[in-house]
Amino acid sequence: MLNQTDQIKGVAAGSAFFGLFLRFFAAQWHRLFEGVTHFIEALVIQIVDTLGALGTQVDQLCIVAHGLRFSNTGNQGQ
Repeated sequence: MLNQTDQIKGVAAGSAFFGLFLRFFAAQWHRLFEGVTHFIEALVIQIVDTLGALGTQVDQLCIVAHGLRFSNTGNQGQ
């Protein structure tokens, strides 16, 4: 039979192994979440850039459409 000191050493060794195991998987989870975060960040930036470009095109279209309408009404009055 093991005496009490040997049992404590066994528990401490198991606890150290568990702590190492826990740190390893915590680091893996951290890397995984960091990778997912970078992916989502890039996706959001891509979407915002696309919406910004679309907004610019719509603004230009509105300016052209209003400019043509105003010039047409101006020509009709002459």
